[in-house]
Amino acid sequence: MIADRCKGLPLALQVLGSSLFGRTIDVWKSALEKLKAIPNNEILQRLRISYNALQDNPDDQNLFLHLHASLSEREKIILLGCLVTVDENQKVSMHQMICDMGREIVHLGSKEPEKRSRLWNDTDSFNVLREKSGTETIEGLGLDMHMHSVNTPWGDSDEMVFKTTAFAKMPKLRLLHLSHVRFKGCYEEFPKGLRCWLEFPLKSLPSDLPLERLVYLELPHSNVRQVFKGIKYLPSLKNVDLGHSHCLTEISNFSLVPNLESLVLEDCSSLVDVHESIGNLNRLVYLNLKGCKKIRKLPKNLFNLQSLDTLPLSGCSNVKYQ
Repeated sequence: MIADRCKGLPLALQVLGSSLFGRTIDVWKSALEKLKAIPNNEILQRLRISYNALQDNPDDQNLFLHLHASLSEREKIILLGCLVTVDENQKVSMHQMICDMGREIVHLGSKEPEKRSRLWNDTDSFNVLREKSGTETIEGLGLDMHMHSVNTPWGDSDEMVFKTTAFAKMPKLRLLHLSHVRFKGCYEEFPKGLRCWLEFPLKSLPSDLPLERLVYLELPHSNVRQVFKGIKYLPSLKNVDLGHSHCLTEISNFSLVPNLESLVLEDCSSLVDVHESIGNLNRLVYLNLKGCKKIRKLPKNLFNLQSLDTLPLSGCSNVKYQ
């Protein structure tokens, strides 16, 4: 059981083994129960050595603190080898005890949630958004309202609605990860430096939403019908995930996202066409069309893209080429 909790991490096994060697079975059981609820302080202190080793590069430290709160991020990160691993599918993973360390580092920053650099606890995030108590310290915020994970009164909807002005006092917000959360109001005061938005909750991209610096946008299982129509120029956007969005029928005007590198359209069962402007995406490396059973045509210029490395087409039985 102790080994399971440590998940094979040698350093964690060494620290726990030393502290429990020669102790009774009752002490072992007690330690296990405590470990489930509270990370072992000695382990976290030793693991933090790896984090402190990054002190010569503050950007790397900030990246790690972002990642510990959002492990679904699929950016191509080839660093922090002792803390983060990236598999062959570019999926970022992190040992649970490393996550615990990251959260502990953030938690020690302040006793007041709104003064911490990242908010990963659902209750803390909920209260900050509800009370509009955010500050310029906050760089990352995550909130999952699925299955009513936050203890709060609910209305008729199974999603929580916040006012967009709740983000007005968070000018340094870079990472936003939301699930089963909706907004109302205009987006003019929304943080302009947002670079990564996961679990995007809207049905379309509002024209007044400042996304000029956005790098990663995730809309899986969404109700969006159209994307890239009527939006502003998004020169920084590199990764878009629209997988399993069954209402999606149209993707147009790829000229607004000229630096796109990865586009996931897997199981977009209502998608019929892919706009010919996709052939102008000279940086596109990955395009997933798997399971798009209604798609009828693909532009010929798509296959002229020298950068395109992966193009899954299984399940696209009706596809034809222009």
